[in-house]
Amino acid sequence: MNFHITLMSDEIIEQNISYGVVFLPSVVFVENNVKILIPNSSTPKYELGFFDKLLAIKSNLSNLETNKKAHILIEDIGHGTKADLDNLVLDLEQNNFKVYSTYI
Repeated sequence: MNFHITLMSDEIIEQNISYGVVFLPSVVFVENNVKILIPNSSTPKYELGFFDKLLAIKSNLSNLETNKKAHILIEDIGHGTKADLDNLVLDLEQNNFKVYSTYI
C-alpha cells in the first residue's frame, strides 16, 4: 500500500495540504513528487512519531489548530502494510487530527 494524506483545518480553508507516504523501501514523505523526508532509512516500516518529524520540518503545519482533519487515500499498491496504515492513523490521531480513510 501507498498513502496520500490531505490535511485540513479551519486555518487553511482556502487550500488543503497534501503529502504522499510511499515505501521505497523505507518510508518517504513526498510533496509535489519531491521526496521531502525519510524519517528512518534503516526500517521499511511506518513507526509512530514519523508524522512528528514531518511537523518539525514543515512550518505551514504548525499553525493548524482547530477542526483538524486528515483524509488518507489508500492505494493497494506498494510495500506498505495494514500495520503501517494503523500506525499512520494513530500518529495523526495523537496529533489531534480526526482521520478519514478511503481505499482507491
